[in-house]
Amino acid sequence: MSTNKNELNVLTAADMTAAQLELEADAVIIGSGAGGGINAYELAKAGKKSHRA
Repeated sequence: MSTNKNELNVLTAADMTAAQLELEADAVIIGSGAGGGINAYELAKAGKKSHRA
């Protein structure tokens, strides 16, 4: 992870162990194309938590 203020602070899967990965969601959206984006938007608008894969 970067500490430079001009860079994004990004944590990738390679930086984590399985024990550190815990996701809580109302829905998981498979696919990040246009359809996945619309579904994620509609779920967020309804107050639901979603993860896109």
